[in-house]
Amino acid sequence: MAEYMVLCNQHSGSVFVKEREFFISQGGDKEDWGRNWILIEADSIEGAREKGCNLPGARPYHRQAKGGEP
Repeated sequence: MAEYMVLCNQHSGSVFVKEREFFISQGGDKEDWGRNWILIEADSIEGAREKGCNLPGARPYHRQAKGGEP
């Protein structure tokens, strides 16, 4: 298992995922923009996205698209 940071955009329902170490390297653990991201453990980045689709307001996994709205 690896650690990922996940954010659900409440307007579009899109789920965004970053590897935790990358998120920290960008300052997400210290900057205001990182405060709504949550930690998820998963086997892969897509596994983290799938788990993130269970967050309130998220579109179902099959409606998520890499790179934007389907």
